[in-house]
Amino acid sequence: MKLKDIITTEVETVQPDATLFDAAKIMMSKDLGWLPVTQNSKVMGIITDRDIAVRGVAAGLEPRQAKVEQVMSRDVFACGIDDSVEDACDMMEEEQVRRLVVLDENENLVGVVSLADLAAQAPEDESADVLKKVTEPD
Repeated sequence: MKLKDIITTEVETVQPDATLFDAAKIMMSKDLGWLPVTQNSKVMGIITDRDIAVRGVAAGLEPRQAKVEQVMSRDVFACGIDDSVEDACDMMEEEQVRRLVVLDENENLVGVVSLADLAAQAPEDESADVLKKVTEPD
């Protein structure tokens, strides 16, 4: 099975020059805990609610002034649209992440794949194995 068969293609994103407040508002309105940070369909990073709280607010940054690019994670784990579900599972296990961005052949964001997508679409034994390995402590 290919990732293109199971990914979520409607992805909320945020620009790197948006404020932490703007990112938090998107997360709140869409009930999300993370957003890809994009510019011209290219993924620049990821921002999580934890990034906003810990790297932003707790570090003393003003949420209505501080920019997403100040606190975002720049290490992005990604798969290609034509990669197999097994490849995505392997990457999630290896990197201990619960979601991956999915890129097309031009490295443009086309979707995301999460543990929830795998649980709903992938064979049960494969998704259960990934969940176990991603959530177990190192």
